[in-house]
Amino acid sequence: MITTPHISSKPRAPWTQRFSMLMTLIGLLLVAGSAEAGGRVDWKSKNIKESDNHSWTIEVTFYLNKAPDVATMPMRFSFQPVIYYERSLLDGKEGPQLRQVPLAGKAPLVESVDVGFMDPGNGSIQKRTKFSFKVTRGHGYEAGEYDVTIKDGRSDQALGAASRVIFQGENEVIDRRAMVFSGEKKKDKAKEGEDKDKAEGGGGEGESKGSGSKKLDEDDPAFWEGGPKKKTPAEEEYEVDQKRGCGCRLAGTGLSDATAAFSLSLLALAALRRRRAA
Repeated sequence: MITTPHISSKPRAPWTQRFSMLMTLIGLLLVAGSAEAGGRVDWKSKNIKESDNHSWTIEVTFYLNKAPDVATMPMRFSFQPVIYYERSLLDGKEGPQLRQVPLAGKAPLVESVDVGFMDPGNGSIQKRTKFSFKVTRGHGYEAGEYDVTIKDGRSDQALGAASRVIFQGENEVIDRRAMVFSGEKKKDKAKEGEDKDKAEGGGGEGESKGSGSKKLDEDDPAFWEGGPKKKTPAEEEYEVDQKRGCGCRLAGTGLSDATAAFSLSLLALAALRRRRAA
């Protein structure tokens, strides 16, 4: 008797379904592995003083759930600025005034470091280690407050929650006082006119008030203080004639020297004739 093999009537799952099941299993394994490799971070101090070289020293201790498979793990510290400590000069205030300025939309400052988990004593890899490094003002850090997130550089998995860290120090002073322009004040026009009169010899304020509208006479010396003495029309005409003539007029007369000599000759001749007649 010939028997035929039993063929199952149950259809096989398509390859797409099997592929999705495989990827789901791999994902679960990866999540379980990363969770097992996770841990926490303890800060020695979250209130850090600035050193003399304008830097802050970060000191932390890593606690992993298990020892890593490598002696050195890359870690990424992300410092998100949240508060800036502003020092400013204000009107009516003595010395710089401290003000906490909230920050929003600032790009984080990222520090990538390599953390070693090997015990130098026995050469074994441990799941616990201490680590420290410095951040400086030269890299953009300033006194203020930061939310710090630490992640595994390979899986981008966060180690613990974000921590608020304070960087103590004194930032650059900002002058917010009202601007004052110092300069020479312009004189009042009336005051300027009085000063001009005084410079020209017009007398002081008390003198002008006492004299009132009195008109100075030409014989008064104060009349000529403002400039040279003015000449009368007769004096001006005399000066013109002096320039045109020969300058030989006799004093007290309007005659020239030639006319005077002729008259003297006639008088002398008349006297001579009288003497002869006698």
